Amino acid sequence: MGARTHGRRRAAVVGVAIVITAGLLTASASATSNPPWKAKLNKRVPAALEKGDLPGAIVGVWKDGKRVYLKAFGVTDTTTGAPLETDSHVRIGSLTKAFTIMGILQLAADGKLDLDDPIGEYIDGVPNGDVITLRHLAQMRSGLGDYSAVLVPNLNQDPQKQYTTQELLDIAVKEPVRAEPGSEFDYNNTNTTLLGAVLEKVSGTSRAQYVQEHIAKPLGLEDTSVPSSNAIPEPHGRGYGDWNPQEEVEDETDWSPSWGNAAGDMISTVDDIATFTRALGTGKLISREMQRERDKGLPAATEGVGAKYGLAYELHPGGWQGHNGRIPGWTTYPYYLPGKDVTIVLSINSSTNVLESWELFQTVVETITPGHPFSDPPTE
Repeated sequence: MGARTHGRRRAAVVGVAIVITAGLLTASASATSNPPWKAKLNKRVPAALEKGDLPGAIVGVWKDGKRVYLKAFGVTDTTTGAPLETDSHVRIGSLTKAFTIMGILQLAADGKLDLDDPIGEYIDGVPNGDVITLRHLAQMRSGLGDYSAVLVPNLNQDPQKQYTTQELLDIAVKEPVRAEPGSEFDYNNTNTTLLGAVLEKVSGTSRAQYVQEHIAKPLGLEDTSVPSSNAIPEPHGRGYGDWNPQEEVEDETDWSPSWGNAAGDMISTVDDIATFTRALGTGKLISREMQRERDKGLPAATEGVGAKYGLAYELHPGGWQGHNGRIPGWTTYPYYLPGKDVTIVLSINSSTNVLESWELFQTVVETITPGHPFSDPPTE
């Protein structure tokens, strides 16, 4: 999930290009002695894919909410060589967390819960449940054990298994507590899966229905969903990963995302991801008060050099804000730059070579907005 690995750390295109008006984004797009950034991007992305041994990527750029560039590079199927398409549905991994927390913040704004409520008020049996707050969970500072540490190393043994929320939480509560609540940042899926359960309990509806009614529909996200099976809507490509113990690259398209639950199971498209990412950055669908609470970032070294983590929200030194995602078969980098009102989305149909995928996103950002670099990958 995200640009991280659980239990092991491995640092994770034929399309239509939209004409870009000179000067629309930054000075790098203006008429200078250097080639336009679009031309640079068209050369740099294929080179980075080859260097990182990555099958394909979709790159999209939006300025003031309007798409100014969208192109797919590489292949969607390494066997047939079929080109990747820009409208492909993809798994978005940990970007799901931002959807879940948006729901929690909406409920908080409506007075239906308080961010400082202890999780024990909603879910029984959670270690330190009388001390750990909803805020701690959203900040990744609960100190709870991560059920992913148990499941991820063995995903390949039964990759299509459908996990229920209760099954995941039953594993989580048996894991040793890692730290005192609020004392340190520890990214793990138990936190957001618990908050997904709270979302359903307080709203009285399923997470899938809540997301559809309160987030997807208001934002016009027609291709975004919480899946109920292993299937991906058409059109979609193949997703490749090496989550097996042998770390051999294989087709993981149809692997169940259910183990990700409210922390990582959702499906979308690059266009929808961009709309949602900008909505996150501008605070759309949540109150100003909740946006301020969400953006109180605390140091989070594992999210990038100098990065901070708010309530399921990354804040990077170069100004970029968002939440990346990684799950078997796909890696997604969706970020928004306030002030410039620029959104960049990179979707890779691979969850291998995390460091190379991170560097690819850095290359995209540096090409488009050289004055606002994306942070370096974590050093720990």
